[in-house]
Amino acid sequence: MLVDSAGGLISVQPAILDEMAARFSGVAGSTGSVRGSMSGAASAAEGCASPVAGSFARLQSLFDAALGGLDVSSDALSRATSSAAVAYVTTDGGQFPQPAPDRPAGP
Repeated sequence: MLVDSAGGLISVQPAILDEMAARFSGVAGSTGSVRGSMSGAASAAEGCASPVAGSFARLQSLFDAALGGLDVSSDALSRATSSAAVAYVTTDGGQFPQPAPDRPAGP
């Protein structure tokens, strides 16, 4: 639907919002995969006697926490975007009902 407000146009397309939600969900899935791969690297570093092994383990822990935050945020953004598409369709249909097929639109 296009809305004219002070000369501006806004176009909301629920299908695009659904597509964006799927992309956000994909990011969440990717971060989970990377986190799983990193746990193997951390395990390998635990057996290392080098002084940098501790630094690597701390860095890996921080990176894992950051990816965890991105995972949670991406998932929340995906759900919110999907909900926005549903809410828009519901609100738009309620606010701007379509005329019955047997009746022409009024003036």
